[in-house]
Amino acid sequence: MNWEQQQQKMRDIASELLTNGKVDMIIGYEQASVNGKAAPAFITSPEEIQTLVWNDKCENMLAKYALRYKGKQIAIVAKACDARAIVGLMVEHQFPREQIVIIGMVCPGMTDERGRIYESCQVCRHHNPPVYDHFVGDAMEEGEYKLSPTMAKIDAMTPDERWAYFTSQMKKCIRCYSCRQACYLCYCNKCFVDRNQPRWVARTTDLSDNIYYHLGRIMHTAGRCVQCGACERVCPMDLKIWYLAQKVSDDCKELYDYDAGLMLDEKPALADYRLEDSQKAFVD
Repeated sequence: MNWEQQQQKMRDIASELLTNGKVDMIIGYEQASVNGKAAPAFITSPEEIQTLVWNDKCENMLAKYALRYKGKQIAIVAKACDARAIVGLMVEHQFPREQIVIIGMVCPGMTDERGRIYESCQVCRHHNPPVYDHFVGDAMEEGEYKLSPTMAKIDAMTPDERWAYFTSQMKKCIRCYSCRQACYLCYCNKCFVDRNQPRWVARTTDLSDNIYYHLGRIMHTAGRCVQCGACERVCPMDLKIWYLAQKVSDDCKELYDYDAGLMLDEKPALADYRLEDSQKAFVD
């Protein structure tokens, strides 16, 4: 099933859901006005269904929008990472399963304005939504684990070279918090960087403050991140920060054999304790 065939089936499902009053809103994608990109769409009537699109530009993470509509019956057009993110939010009791209809889309990967597949998509192993109400597309084989190009480059570095690379990225940060706003896991009513009693980090772009912010945010996502890459894609300074998310996710996989967002009845790795868990982090 190609992109256009998936798009038509998705529209048919969305039309049926709205026409029969099964949902109040469809959260999906529509054509944006720049660079051929797609943008989030919020459809509330069957007449708007034809504006919904599905193609390799539907990169936005839609799961976070579900948090804005608590209490409403909504349907979300969800590629695998979106579906995993929705599962993660349900596991964290942000909304009940019955509130959301998941239109699960098989996704081979998203591309940028030059047609290059995003780095996060290059190493994605989960192309099929793990939880769904409607499945759209031909199921793909799950991929094997592999390092992203950035991680492979960093792995080949010496410790001093890694530190130099890391700090060179941190120096570029202007603390606009676009990465936080794009991340479906950053749903706290008040972020730790915005608190002043106690003040965890100063609101400057000094290297130490930037490092504290980025490492603090990434560690908050450990064992919860689905590696969608949204944080890096929205950065206006082109910071390479997604590899940090991949690293903590890889560690959770290695230590606890856990991938985020695959099962509704499994707690995040760092919210669960089992006697057989690895103690590597404490004894090495």
